[in-house]
Amino acid sequence: MKAIVNCIAVALTFCFASAVYSQASVCVVDVASVFSDYTAFNSELENLKQEAEQFKTQLQNQAMELQKMAEELRTLDVNSDAYRELESRIARINADLEVKRRNKTREFVQREANLHFQTYVAATQAVSNICDERGIALVLQYSSIPMNIEVPESVMQRVNSEIIYYSARKDITNDVIARMNQGSQPRVGGVQPNTNR
Repeated sequence: MKAIVNCIAVALTFCFASAVYSQASVCVVDVASVFSDYTAFNSELENLKQEAEQFKTQLQNQAMELQKMAEELRTLDVNSDAYRELESRIARINADLEVKRRNKTREFVQREANLHFQTYVAATQAVSNICDERGIALVLQYSSIPMNIEVPESVMQRVNSEIIYYSARKDITNDVIARMNQGSQPRVGGVQPNTNR
């Protein structure tokens, strides 16, 4: 009798687990596509690139001025006061430019990181909202970049992917992009992305 009860318990457990598993909805999202198709991200990234280009042009102009000063320095007597003054001025300007370049580069890197962070937070919030609305229990990240034998990285990326197959109707990437581009996302201030995997 005990063996029969145990068999029934095991069978019921298996049936319950199968029912729960069949109800659990799993979807996929291509985060790289979300970033590339998110209008606000691309607009901000383009602004940042233009600002970096403008700064690069400023540096090049100042470097050309330094070059002219260096050429003038060559015409002066190395033992003259004018030579020493100009040499010191060139050294100061060059040092200031280097500090400015390092600080601005650090600023651009930080601003780009913040932009990626905010976009990722917005994407995870959009995914979370869609999952709550549709009863989706799990979303896996994948890459829609096709394998190309001419591009070894694409082959290795696909080989190392945790997802081997998914149904196209389980891909919520376009829904996430549409939601983010509609601007219906809550403000990202203070929201932390769920990075538990």
